[in-house]
Amino acid sequence: MSPTIAPPIIDVCTHVFPDPITHRLPVGARETLKTVRRSVRTLFEPLSRHLHTTQPDLRHLPQGARDALDEIGSVLPLPGLLIESTVFDLLESMQAHSVSHSLILSHPPTTSNGFVIECMKESPTLHAVVGIEKTEKDPSTELKAWAERGAVALKLHPVADHETLSSKIYRDLLNTAADLNIPVIVQARNFQSHLLYGNADTWHPLQFGSWFQRYSHIPFIIAHLNLHEPDEALQIIEHYPNVYADTSWQPEEVIAEGVRRVGAEKLLFGSGWPFLGNNLKISLDRIQNCLDSQMMNESQAKLILSGNALRVFNLNSHHAT
Repeated sequence: MSPTIAPPIIDVCTHVFPDPITHRLPVGARETLKTVRRSVRTLFEPLSRHLHTTQPDLRHLPQGARDALDEIGSVLPLPGLLIESTVFDLLESMQAHSVSHSLILSHPPTTSNGFVIECMKESPTLHAVVGIEKTEKDPSTELKAWAERGAVALKLHPVADHETLSSKIYRDLLNTAADLNIPVIVQARNFQSHLLYGNADTWHPLQFGSWFQRYSHIPFIIAHLNLHEPDEALQIIEHYPNVYADTSWQPEEVIAEGVRRVGAEKLLFGSGWPFLGNNLKISLDRIQNCLDSQMMNESQAKLILSGNALRVFNLNSHHAT
């Protein structure tokens, strides 16, 4: 009988959005709204599971078809945010699935750094990852200020920023991250969306090599294992000892291939919550399926689910137990 995954579990890829409605309602109406949203989430689960199952298949389509479906996929999750997206939704989902801690990624200006920092006040199980807008006049000072308020990592998204990898703002931020000894999450573009990114240039993990080499003592995490092109991420991780990836949006066979090629110590559990819904259950089921099929062992699963995150993000100092 295969082992069953158990806490501690740390989700390094979650997103939370402001709730402009609930706090305006009377207390009784708030509880009613929560009950209605839970019921709708339950009804939505079969469709959600289907979407999660078919999402990895997009990478096998011809580029033109994949790009077209990516464009649709960039708006498909939006209605679901009406029923699952707030910090209280996240905490409820974490409790339901025995998730010990979650990292919340900011997306300025949609979800600001200040907002994700404030989310940390709702529970010691939440940790903020900040991004610095390219319009910031003093990015280094800004990053230091957020780190002092508890941010555990920096996220850089060149496609969303419409910046080159050699830009001054990234150089300043990476130097500051090195001084602060905080990890950096990087997102390359393997997702076509004019709505989100306009006509931004495409960046692939292989192009980040100069960062990984120059800042060799900084842990870098490639978001979503590079989504549609996980092999590119694995190639980079094989080459640079300071590069990791999170498992969000990847099926079990890709996660297992990652364990085989780069080792479980280079992968961190991520769910991508709340997009498409039911993320934590789906993502944890994928790890459990790897155990059931003996594509990974219990020790490897523990590293992916929490051990690596504790070490990479220094969460022991933030009481992640």
